Amino acid sequence: MIRKISLDQAQPGMILAQQVVRDDGVLLCQKGTELTDGLLKMLERLNYETIQIEAGVTETPAEREARLAREEAELNLRFARVESDPILAELKRVLLKRLKERV
Repeated sequence: MIRKISLDQAQPGMILAQQVVRDDGVLLCQKGTELTDGLLKMLERLNYETIQIEAGVTETPAEREARLAREEAELNLRFARVESDPILAELKRVLLKRLKERV
């Protein structure tokens, strides 16, 4: 879900739900970009008042890393007994790759 917030409500670690483009069409940030202090200061200097973020995505980078580690451990546990099956091993590899690609 997307939520529009004022720039002064934005915090590092939040995820942009929409790309940020200057009036002249120059792309500043891609959709899915994680907000940082530096990025927030740049948007403030450029007089942005609002941004759109992914609602419910409020975990910090450390929390995200911990969650991803838990999810990877769970996948490893679920596939532990079938690692000798090449099809299931490939499925596990693809799932792990997708897990790491997610925001």
